[in-house]
Amino acid sequence: SGDHDPIRDLLLAANDDPEARDRLTRHRKRAIAGDKFLQERATATGDLGGLVVTEFLLSEFAEIRREGRPFANICRGLPLTAFTMVIGRQTQGANVGTPTGSGPAYGENQPYPSQDINSTPLTVSAKTLAGVSEASVESVDFGVLDTNLVWSDVIAAYNQILDYRLIWGSGTNAQHTGVMNTPGIDGLTYAGAASLDPEEHFRVLHSLVLQAAGRIRGNLKMAATHVVMSSLRWYSLQSATDADGRPLMGFASSSPSNVGGTVPVPTFASLPVVVDDNIIETNGDDDKVLVVRAPELLLWERNGGAPQTIRVDQAKAAEGTVQFIGRGYSAFTAGRYPKAVCLLDALPEPTFDAPVGS
Repeated sequence: SGDHDPIRDLLLAANDDPEARDRLTRHRKRAIAGDKFLQERATATGDLGGLVVTEFLLSEFAEIRREGRPFANICRGLPLTAFTMVIGRQTQGANVGTPTGSGPAYGENQPYPSQDINSTPLTVSAKTLAGVSEASVESVDFGVLDTNLVWSDVIAAYNQILDYRLIWGSGTNAQHTGVMNTPGIDGLTYAGAASLDPEEHFRVLHSLVLQAAGRIRGNLKMAATHVVMSSLRWYSLQSATDADGRPLMGFASSSPSNVGGTVPVPTFASLPVVVDDNIIETNGDDDKVLVVRAPELLLWERNGGAPQTIRVDQAKAAEGTVQFIGRGYSAFTAGRYPKAVCLLDALPEPTFDAPVGS
């Protein structure tokens, strides 16, 4: 079922087809070199005594699935052109009011209110994210390892750790300062029941998200733009139904009324939903949701966010090792307007009504 049938190539080569002959020659060289894939053959009588050639479906290769960069993609992207950047932040503004004074000439020829404008700078530095994957030179030279799959894995790993650091980065040990560790962000801590059924969860979170959006609007005088949650929490919200079994979310196949969100275009409490499992803590706790005004989250990147890929053959040539390196530079801050982030914390874990056996 592949692109080239070996029996057909034998017939074509016998009729002087150069491409078929070349494919058979490459196949023979790999077999002589001891290619382990070409040595693995079926040997049962039912498999024609080992004449059935194993087919390796590289297009169906089961790679490690990673979350990617959903949160990073909503931040305001900027080109990274310097290692260190300084942003001025106003801490004291102008004062406007009524001139002071008394008597019949109140307000006339009196001093105006005055106040100097002060600012405290915010310094943001670029960070490096990099990783190395190694492979034997034989696996590369004889095509046992598809290098495209290696690069795909390196880039996927880079995107995931970048996204995770923008949320959870400590700001120390050369890490970005993620939104969770940015001083001055706003927050609401849930103090209700430790466990909620999906309908109660829907109602509580709907109210908290709107309250958080209101606080962002009050602090910034601009509206919140996104709510960020885990995939399990998003599907828990979708599973919520009212007392009559009607979904509380609007689905493509339904005719909803008075729903709190929509599924085909993910929205909740009137905000676009960013589904990102990087919001889950490393210990597995899924008790946080972020409400943000994304344009105030600044992400500087080189090359449009794509990491630089480098293949190195010389460094470990004496060991027969090829290195595949992914490296990228980026800078991030939520500290320009920290109140553009409101963290909903200590939420109940997402639940579903259907009982599940062990």
